[in-house]
Amino acid sequence: MNYVLDRFEGDFALFVGDDESILKLNKQDFLAYREGDVFTLESERLIFIKELTDLRRETVRNRFKKLRRG
Repeated sequence: MNYVLDRFEGDFALFVGDDESILKLNKQDFLAYREGDVFTLESERLIFIKELTDLRRETVRNRFKKLRRG
């Protein structure tokens, strides 16, 4: 299952899963990442997936471009 880093809140990093589940983990372990980064859960560890992160960001950029054009 994949998770997206949704936000930092206090001492926690909050992740939203494909199934809308929430993971609340120690912020200090994810300071090198930013909101919107995509991870997969393997052996009880979150692993960063650059390719999915890049694809997700490009998709969001394209949606905003379409909205601006009206």
